[in-house]
Amino acid sequence: MVDWNDPPSATAKAQWSKKDESGRTVKGSFRTICHLNRLNNLAMKKFGKGVGVIQPPFNTTVPASAGTHGFTLPPREGQVVSDDFQVAGFEVGIFVNGGFSHEGGQVTSSQIEDYYNHAFGLAGQHEPNSDTSWFPDDIKATIFDLPRYIARRAG
Repeated sequence: MVDWNDPPSATAKAQWSKKDESGRTVKGSFRTICHLNRLNNLAMKKFGKGVGVIQPPFNTTVPASAGTHGFTLPPREGQVVSDDFQVAGFEVGIFVNGGFSHEGGQVTSSQIEDYYNHAFGLAGQHEPNSDTSWFPDDIKATIFDLPRYIARRAG
């Protein structure tokens, strides 16, 4: 149970009350779990069905996914999109932010930059007809506001 008047830090590891599609525990940062919960509540309200998690953050059972998933967009506050996680104090997989939170600078391509450019951030993404993913028109508008969420929950 979360004390919304004294919540954990955004980067504290947390566990969601729902399981993933395979029945596994969904763990992530407090910020990620709150974001999942907010999206789930919105989906329930609008569609009568919650969101499903296929592969949760901190999953280690798929070697090809190492360092590539389990985050929500950070606030836009860095010099470039790829350093936003580092500026916010969030540690993510090396491919998500191009290595900034691990190495202090970009050492590889960044899936977060790919997302802002409406690409899915995986190998082969630029091959003809390879990316049929939907992306919101205003990606910045989808950034989760954890302080606002906490304030609402605290009432």
